[in-house]
This record gives sequence, C-alpha cells and structure tokens, in this order.
Amino acid sequence: MKRGAPRVWPLCLLALGLVASLTVLPSLCHASPPDPTWVAGLYDDADHDDVVLDVVGMVATLIAEPPHALEPVAVGTVPTPVVRWIPIRRSLLAQLDRAPPLV
Repeated sequence: MKRGAPRVWPLCLLALGLVASLTVLPSLCHASPPDPTWVAGLYDDADHDDVVLDVVGMVATLIAEPPHALEPVAVGTVPTPVVRWIPIRRSLLAQLDRAPPLV
C-alpha cells in the first residue's frame, strides 16, 4: 500500500464536489417554477425568484466599437510663475464685527 494514496482522496472529493456544484446549480436556477398568479387574491411576487432569474440571465457583452487610435502627446515643461507671499493687512475692527457678511 502506498503512503501517498490517502492524501489524494480529499482532493478527489473536492474536485468532484466542485464539478457537481457547477453542473447542478445552473440547472436548479433555471428550474424555478412560475408564480401561481392565476389564483385570485394570491400575491406571490415578493419571493425574489425574479432576482434569481435576472442573475442567471445576465450575459457578458463586449463593446463592438474598435479601440480609439492613440495619438502622440507633446510633453514638456512649462515654467510656473513665481508667486510671492504678500501679507494681507486687516483692520482690527473687521475681526471684532459679529454681523453676517455683506453680499
């Protein structure tokens, strides 16, 4: 008997479970029974089965337009203007005023 054989069984079971779930779950999602709305007075539209059908029915779509052509862009350095800090003189009365600002 090989010593490595018992370690293979969990991987085989995991792979079998994954394949089974990927095979069975889409079938179960499509097998949703219709709502019995033909019965008078029965409101069965709040059980979220329409959400399951929306998720199952989603299809990945690709944009059909060709990619835009890339154009060369001129990259250069632009000298930035030198900004000097100039202190602003405020009146002492302006700081003590509690009135709303004038518009």
